[in-house]
Amino acid sequence: MFKETIIKYAGIDYSGRKSLNDAENIKIFNGFSEDLKNRLNCAILFSDESNDQINQRIASNIEIIGKENEVGFILGGKDYPFHSTLLEGLFEGIQVSDREKIFKEIIESGEFKENIQNLSGIQIQFKYILIDKENVLLTSTDMPEEIERVRLELGHIYEKCGLKPIKMKNILHLSIARISKLPQNKEEALKNYKKDMIGLRHKISSDPIILEVSAVSFKSAYDLLTSNNIK
Repeated sequence: MFKETIIKYAGIDYSGRKSLNDAENIKIFNGFSEDLKNRLNCAILFSDESNDQINQRIASNIEIIGKENEVGFILGGKDYPFHSTLLEGLFEGIQVSDREKIFKEIIESGEFKENIQNLSGIQIQFKYILIDKENVLLTSTDMPEEIERVRLELGHIYEKCGLKPIKMKNILHLSIARISKLPQNKEEALKNYKKDMIGLRHKISSDPIILEVSAVSFKSAYDLLTSNNIK
């Protein structure tokens, strides 16, 4: 699994870095899509101490790098909660009432609570910063077995209740920032931005962050990302 994870992350990072050579390839964040309301999202949230680590060691530095190179961001921990998705289930129907009924049934089920109750308190190492075409991601290459177990069981629950599991295999990450504005002098600024971000990547990979799970969020992806409760 480790080898597959590294290969997948390397592909994302290579594609993201390459996109910085031509600003036309970069996806600018323009708000969270209403389509995300059709995704039931199960995500792990982290302790206050863990969130402080992410802010101090990564998010604040990304914000500084952005300002120095005229790259604008919306930031995790500030504009949306830090979280790491376990699994999403897609509602492919039409009626909102049907969607809400299915979501409510799953969220309130004892089966779900039994599956995730042991995640609280586990510690996960996050090591690599990836420069995606829109996002800056923080990734883990050492996922606890409990994560894969819960994903598998959640997938079965989603299917049983009429949702399509959006499979995530051999990957666990946080979205730290999303690019919302590009500099006027794109070529030179993006070149410096990429250099600075690679420097931050090396700094974190040499001293990985250990994050502790404090809770599990279970709501639509849209509701999670637009939540006022950042912590």
